[in-house]
Amino acid sequence: MQNSLYNEQSGKRCLVWMVCGYMFGIFCCLNFSFIYGIGFDRLLVYSFVFTAIFAAQILMSFFASGRHCGTALRNFTLAWFVLLGFVFGILRTAAFDSFYCLDLKKTAGTENEYTGILTENPQPSSTGKTMGFTVRIMTCGAQDNNRKLNGNIKLYVKPEECKNLKADDVIAFKTTLNPPEDERFEGGYSRRAALYRNGLAYSAVADDIEILRGIEKPKDFLYILSRLGFRLQKSIIERIDAAFGEQNAESALLKGLLTGNRDDFNDEQYDNFALSGFIHITAVSGMHIMFLYAAIIFIVRRLRLPRFIGNLIPIPFMIIFMAAAGFTPSVCRAVIMTCLTIMALMLKREPDALTSLAAASALILSVNPYALTSYSFILSFSSVAGIVLFASSIYKWENRIIRSFVNSNNKKTVLLRAADGLARSASVSAGAQLGLGFFSARFFGYFSWGSIIGNAFVIPLASVSFIGGFAVWLVSFLFSGAAEFIARYPLRLVLRIINGLAAFFSFPVFGIKIPVPPKSAFAVYIILMYMLYKKLSGRQYKNKTDA
Repeated sequence: MQNSLYNEQSGKRCLVWMVCGYMFGIFCCLNFSFIYGIGFDRLLVYSFVFTAIFAAQILMSFFASGRHCGTALRNFTLAWFVLLGFVFGILRTAAFDSFYCLDLKKTAGTENEYTGILTENPQPSSTGKTMGFTVRIMTCGAQDNNRKLNGNIKLYVKPEECKNLKADDVIAFKTTLNPPEDERFEGGYSRRAALYRNGLAYSAVADDIEILRGIEKPKDFLYILSRLGFRLQKSIIERIDAAFGEQNAESALLKGLLTGNRDDFNDEQYDNFALSGFIHITAVSGMHIMFLYAAIIFIVRRLRLPRFIGNLIPIPFMIIFMAAAGFTPSVCRAVIMTCLTIMALMLKREPDALTSLAAASALILSVNPYALTSYSFILSFSSVAGIVLFASSIYKWENRIIRSFVNSNNKKTVLLRAADGLARSASVSAGAQLGLGFFSARFFGYFSWGSIIGNAFVIPLASVSFIGGFAVWLVSFLFSGAAEFIARYPLRLVLRIINGLAAFFSFPVFGIKIPVPPKSAFAVYIILMYMLYKKLSGRQYKNKTDA
């Protein structure tokens, strides 16, 4: 039994370290190739040579120390998986660059007539002089002599050209698809990387747009799912606006909570949530998926359905909700991890959060390696990694302090239970901040220590608002008056409290400005976090042994 458990844990460790190597391989390709002009083929040769040298060194140490052969073998295995993942990362990135939207690339460089379908409503560009929207290319060439294509581009037109355009319209236009400029952004990534990570191949400009009628639209599963998600998001936004009766800070926050749409946020409200560290509640992520999953499971258990069916029912709802959120890396990560947990429970296996996180990251990066450059991916995965690695140890430390102040033998006292709940929320928030430490400094130059305290209050209120918002949406189909009452009275009060907390914790006293660290400091940060994890996990193991 012990050997079986050990083998299972060893397999999980190998997977985690292999994914770490995979991410490092992608990172090297995206950075060194862009900055220093190192070719993929050369980088791949170097990786194989490095793998052989490192493997030989570990193998020699294994034969040289017989007493520690078990430890040496495990280290050799882990190192081999890391390097194997590193090579896979390089290969996947090279293959993605070579074959991404290959048919669309063949038409680039010359003016062509394209037909495509809008996958989103037009939005003002950063300059404000044009309107931009994503177009899924369907055909290239004249109507009587066209060929089918598949790929997404960002199309920019004059505002007067898209007054009647909306998502799901089929359009015809002429443009020239030119390779994106090799312009470097802050961080070293090119414009091509910015396009690729958003699922785009090109950006283009068109003058004349013609709306086509009676054109057959795509029938693939991904498109149907995306359209279903878009219509769900549109329905939620429209019915929330109708229930509140006006555009205000509370309705804007609720739409952000339910769909991740922050278009109605004013500058002050956005700054409050960003500075306070509460902006994560308006970006659809694991918290929202957890709320949705808990609500569905609550209903399923009341229906007394068989356990097997009950476990499967939340999955399609989570996938549709993922589509409504626009398939962002954070929500994809949450859905994949939740599905893996469900599968583990159905197979009567112990779920492992770190392994699920590694599997989710590997799956997302296998689909699109450029997701590694996305803020959504980086912040989501680093925060969850911090929670998985540190939250449990921090909670136990907090719990010991609480019990030293609260002298009671009755574990069910109101005071002790309230303090325990706050400690759990604070430990999760503290773990997330440890995982985000380097990236908060790198991306924002600001660290909100007040969020560790504030999130302990905001997250429970956000869960109430999330469930209440979905209740408003569902009830509005049957009883619009009841939906308006829920939205304008109890729900508005909770949303006002959240807005007030965001404004309070946005004061400068709750934050620290941090100098922006260089990329090279990331290695130091990883080493420090690893040392902290080993220290905390070692102390935890010692306490278990003493007990």
